[in-house]
Amino acid sequence: MSTTSFELRTYTLATAEALHAYATVYYPRHLVSLAELFDVTVHGWWSGTDAFRLYVLLSYPPGADPDDIRRQYREHPRAAANMPGFDPSVILDVSVVPLSAAEASPLR
Repeated sequence: MSTTSFELRTYTLATAEALHAYATVYYPRHLVSLAELFDVTVHGWWSGTDAFRLYVLLSYPPGADPDDIRRQYREHPRAAANMPGFDPSVILDVSVVPLSAAEASPLR
């Protein structure tokens, strides 16, 4: 049986202004396009208090290949359409931590 896979993505941005713009303007646009195109659910995102970081918890549908979905999304015209006016060089790093929901987790 396939289970839903989760990941915690961490975006490190160059400045407080870049973090604010990414968290309030640009990332929210991914909610709709990820869901409509690939059935990916964004459960929420949080700003770091120690640096200019945005933490995003999302999940992929059962049996999906997250690497394949990330590749397809980056290549999809809709992804670019979400980002007019955004300078991608302000994203200094992106890390991805795959997660499995614990047996008693409400997200399981």
